[in-house]
Amino acid sequence: MQVWLLDSEPIYTRQLSSRIHRELHGLDVRIAASMSHLEQMVRERCDPLVLLIASQTDFPDLDKATVREVGSDSLPAIDIWFLVDTDRELSDHHYIPRLAPVHHLINRIREWADDKGKASGTSYHLHFIFRPDGQCDEDVRQLLHRLAGQGLRLIYLPLMPTTQMRLVGSPTDGPRLSTLLLQLAGSPDHIVPLSPCWQPNRSGWLEFRPPERSDDLASCDALTLRLLISRLRNTLSEQGDSTCAIVDCLSIPFIAALAAASQCDSYQVCSKSRTDFTDQSIAAETREFQRKLPARCQRFESDDDLISALAPLMLRSAGSS
Repeated sequence: MQVWLLDSEPIYTRQLSSRIHRELHGLDVRIAASMSHLEQMVRERCDPLVLLIASQTDFPDLDKATVREVGSDSLPAIDIWFLVDTDRELSDHHYIPRLAPVHHLINRIREWADDKGKASGTSYHLHFIFRPDGQCDEDVRQLLHRLAGQGLRLIYLPLMPTTQMRLVGSPTDGPRLSTLLLQLAGSPDHIVPLSPCWQPNRSGWLEFRPPERSDDLASCDALTLRLLISRLRNTLSEQGDSTCAIVDCLSIPFIAALAAASQCDSYQVCSKSRTDFTDQSIAAETREFQRKLPARCQRFESDDDLISALAPLMLRSAGSS
């Protein structure tokens, strides 16, 4: 997938490109400052999925017909959005307020990329398990066994203190989550491979080696955790087979859990029912969690709902074996 920025202000496009690269690492960003440069990019285009974001002030006559005239008939039409000099939200989703906070545009681009990925038959799924009361170990274990038994390539990432990682095996030799978090926090623009941090679990899935210190994940800032999950998504998309990752979260700050979950395709809330105040607290936190997640992050009420949603992935896995 590619995002093309068409704007006459080079400082703005460089900064926006850097921000997109930093938060949406699976996208290739190209910059053009003139129609002639854009036409050259269209003629040389080979990626079927392209989003063009253009300044309406600089290029008021640009439309899909103009772009299509110099493009290839064998590739899908380029999606076009226009940046408008306002900070107000606009009713037409093809028009973006240029003066609004940049993260609004980043979120819109992320949603576009996710929708395109799903429409093109993406080969992976990223599922988040939110455990506000720290219970349900056995429920999560059963889900992992069910998914592994379906023939999926399964990766397990625990986001919790090591003292609560009851589903992870003893660490083998190799880099651990502590090293990975330090690399992501220190060099967020540097591409850090994740697979060296994986180890096989004897039950049939891959898992991240636990960190060296108990509170490394619990004390990790929200931006670094968001980046970790974003990099995991990119890694899954590069695997080329039917892959599902389970992000299992408990006992970390709410804002960090929310940042991680916002990068996932779906989520599930696991807790044990009680008759005391904790039930009210869990219900309130779950409502807040659901309210702040992007709409594309689907909630599943049960393991069966998740497995049903993953059926196309399982069919592709069976067809390739």
